[in-house]
Order: sequence, then structure tokens, then C-alpha cells
Amino acid sequence: MSTRNILAVAAAVVVAATAGFLIGSREGDQDREEEADEALQAPSSGSTVAQISDDSARVLALAQVPGGRIADGGLETEDGKLLYSFDVAVPGKEGVEEIHIDAMTGALLGHEHETDESEAQEKKAETKKGSGS
Repeated sequence: MSTRNILAVAAAVVVAATAGFLIGSREGDQDREEEADEALQAPSSGSTVAQISDDSARVLALAQVPGGRIADGGLETEDGKLLYSFDVAVPGKEGVEEIHIDAMTGALLGHEHETDESEAQEKKAETKKGSGS
């Protein structure tokens, strides 16, 4: 096989691989976009969508906890209200600061310190509430 043919085959392989990657990426993007759209829908109000972006809500949450970093959190509905809830960890401090930001206005709804024990109790209560017991 000549060098020219080898280069042509190699170029064809690269083009095919790139096309496959791009198609797969595009499908993944569509799935992520659909998941994000679903997450931004408030279950109790149908078409209500968060007016505050996730990034903006994170900045607002971190402003409440100097030196903190977000360990967990995101958009959720609590008692029919669409909000962002973030667990903000502070180096050298036990537990996390739980910050709630209104997804419509960006207002601070709550700031509470949670230890591992209180967080476990909260999850247990949520599980019990969700199962209807």
C-alpha cells in the first residue's frame, strides 16, 4: 500500500471517528437538556421555571459562607416552593451550612448549620414523609 493510500485510509478513519463522537455528544447534550428542563419544572405549578440560574444561586449561597465550597445541592421543590438547596462545607468545620435560595427571586430563604447527625435525621424524616408513614 502506498503512503498516499495509507494517509487516505487514516483520514477516513479520523473523519468517521469524529462524526461518531459528535453524534454521540449531541445525543448526550439533548438528554442533559431534557433532564435540565424537567428539573426546572416545579411539580406543583406545572410551567413555573426557575428565574435564577444554578450558577447565580451557587454564587449567592457561597456569599453566605465565606471560605466555603459547595459539597452538594441543586434545584428542588420544598413545600410547593421552587428553591435551590446547597450544602456548603467549610474547611476545618464539622458538618455543612445548608443554604436555601429562592429560585424565582434569588432571595435567601434559609441558612442552617447541619452536623452529620442532624442531616441523617433530616433524611430519615424525608424518607418517612415520602413513604406516607
